[in-house]
Amino acid sequence: GLQYHDNINRWHTCPNSGPINASNPCSEYMFIDNSACNLASLNLMKFRKDDGTFDVESFKRAVRIFIIAQEILVDNGSYPEELITLNSHLLMLS
Repeated sequence: GLQYHDNINRWHTCPNSGPINASNPCSEYMFIDNSACNLASLNLMKFRKDDGTFDVESFKRAVRIFIIAQEILVDNGSYPEELITLNSHLLMLS
């Protein structure tokens, strides 16, 4: 992805690991080179109850299932380089 290099690196959460050189196409994931974007998402509106409140228990169950599924997928995934395989276990849920 395209980025403003100086701004992105000013916001870098791990600057000692080296500069951020690029992002994934949607720019949701900006991290070190040779790492993988393992992003899953949930539609929060699906957890809205009829009375308008948020179904916390259903959401917690869904998060647990999604993280387990991501762990299984990442552990069994294949990556183009060994370094990416080693750096691939950062999981994200949005």
